[in-house]
Amino acid sequence: MAIPIYKSYSCTYLLIFLFLISGIFFASATPVEDVCHRTHDEAFCRTVLGSDPPRTQTAGLHELGQIVIDMASRIATDAKAKILSLSSSAKDPKLIKDLKMCGVYYGDALTSVKAATNYLNRGEYGDLNVNAGAVNGDALNCEALFQEPPTRKSPLTSENDDLERFGEILEVISNLLPSTEYNPPQKSGYLEKRYKTAHLQFILFVTLLF
Repeated sequence: MAIPIYKSYSCTYLLIFLFLISGIFFASATPVEDVCHRTHDEAFCRTVLGSDPPRTQTAGLHELGQIVIDMASRIATDAKAKILSLSSSAKDPKLIKDLKMCGVYYGDALTSVKAATNYLNRGEYGDLNVNAGAVNGDALNCEALFQEPPTRKSPLTSENDDLERFGEILEVISNLLPSTEYNPPQKSGYLEKRYKTAHLQFILFVTLLF
């Protein structure tokens, strides 16, 4: 039995519609969504990058990278101050030693964070990736000190976890940025390009439909 032509057309239009709609949703993804779904802790990424909506909603990858660098810098600076405070009141020689070592790690992390801004602005995204990994590693190394026998509860777990996550987010951003050319800070242009794609797809669908 032959299938009526109008039914065949309906099926074709439906398939085209579903294809284009999927493209529209993809095209509407923001840089924050692109970055966060590639991290191990997507909820944390979305929370911290969503904490400054006016700045992050229209931020491109370059500007988003600077936002993450600024946040990591604040975490590391506050952690260093906390380490000094804890060291001044500590009595356990092992704790004092570990806190001193963590102070070194956080000093290194701050150096890497400051250098990251320069690499980002010069478009040296490979070096930015290396620095982001170093920030991540410094946080892990500090936390690992308290897992050595005799194991103790780390007083810096929150700071270490946050800095590690920011390091990972920055690594993801550096991987998404092209390493062969310099991209100036992007704002609405990133989203504008995606929405233009979605708009063209919608026009194509309407044209085929009628």
